[in-house]
Amino acid sequence: MAQSSTFLARLFRGEYPLAKTFWLYYIIGSVLLLVLGEGLAAMFHGSVLGSISYLVLGIVQMLWGIVCMVGVWRSAGRYTGSRVWPVLAKVYVVLNIVGAIFLCVQLMRVI
Repeated sequence: MAQSSTFLARLFRGEYPLAKTFWLYYIIGSVLLLVLGEGLAAMFHGSVLGSISYLVLGIVQMLWGIVCMVGVWRSAGRYTGSRVWPVLAKVYVVLNIVGAIFLCVQLMRVI
């Protein structure tokens, strides 16, 4: 079976270098999506379009985060340099997952 070579597939498989996957795609990419979502929500504040754009970009950011977390984890497994960087990257991913679970539990209490 031929492997897909699309950007997202390669990112998900951890085929990019750890530093690039972590800093460029995961951290900077997530921040850019957040800024875009906040900007659109501010532009269309109080309208249905603002709420919809905020919701859609929130879902996109969540999916992006999942792809990046898997990519960081897999890229860390391929990393051949100092062992501290892949360990720290994996700890960061685990802390993000724990934080997301905690946030979901807190939101369920409000609902």
